[in-house]
Amino acid sequence: MLYFKEELVDPFKVDLEQLKQVQEFRESLSKIDDDLAALYSTFKSTDDFERLLRLHLTGQVIEYGRSWAVKARTGAEMTIEPETDDNDAARRSEDTAEEGLLDLLELAQDEFERTNTALENMTDAMATLGERITATSKEIDDETAKDKPSIKRYRRLISVAANDMQSMVKRVQTELPIQKESFNSGLEAYRRMLLLFGSDFADTETSNGIAAKVLESLSQMLDAMQGAVPSLKGFRISVEQVPRLTKEWNKARQDVVNVLDEVVNTFEQEIALVQGLLEMFEVQKERDQALGKEPE
Repeated sequence: MLYFKEELVDPFKVDLEQLKQVQEFRESLSKIDDDLAALYSTFKSTDDFERLLRLHLTGQVIEYGRSWAVKARTGAEMTIEPETDDNDAARRSEDTAEEGLLDLLELAQDEFERTNTALENMTDAMATLGERITATSKEIDDETAKDKPSIKRYRRLISVAANDMQSMVKRVQTELPIQKESFNSGLEAYRRMLLLFGSDFADTETSNGIAAKVLESLSQMLDAMQGAVPSLKGFRISVEQVPRLTKEWNKARQDVVNVLDEVVNTFEQEIALVQGLLEMFEVQKERDQALGKEPE
């Protein structure tokens, strides 16, 4: 598995020849074989890389586990060395304390509920800002329509709008870390569930039924996040295009742009991770079908 990091760099410090070689190498992977194209991915941060690596390793475990299951069912020769570790009993005792399938399912549901709550709070903060900016804009228009508009009145209105923008920024900065933490925890629970599917619940009605519900939940989350990104980008553009009015306003405007950039970047990374997890659940469903058992 190969990983390419994407980041902003000073164009004057870029070695164009090396960049060209990297791009050609990436293109060559997909030209040689479709399977090779699936062996590389891109990431933007260390945390992003860690999540991708965990997902991809899980996918490899599922792939190998399913191939072993096929061999077992078809009578293909398999050699499994017995455990001879003296600490085997102690290790089995520790295993009994590990979280099971239902534990992980409940954890994932709870964490993604926290994710949705944080998303709703951020959405409400942005909607409230939009309403207040609209109301303030009307007051500014009313002031402009007067024979002798007051500059001091203008400044007070702009100050109110800037404070509203800063309130939205603070709300998002509070909710976004909660959203990230709960999303990562929920995704990790689903990833561990996949490992259990391949070991303890291979080709059972329990795993197939739960997998179907997980697929539905993840698909709904993916649709919601993909639908939110264009709106966030549009909101960001509209804020950035507002003229520079006062120092207080300019700072608030830039703070809003920055926090929206962070939200969009977070969502885009999480969308890629959800897509990867969905693909792994689909792989499991295909393996079940290949073994002659249709998922519920």
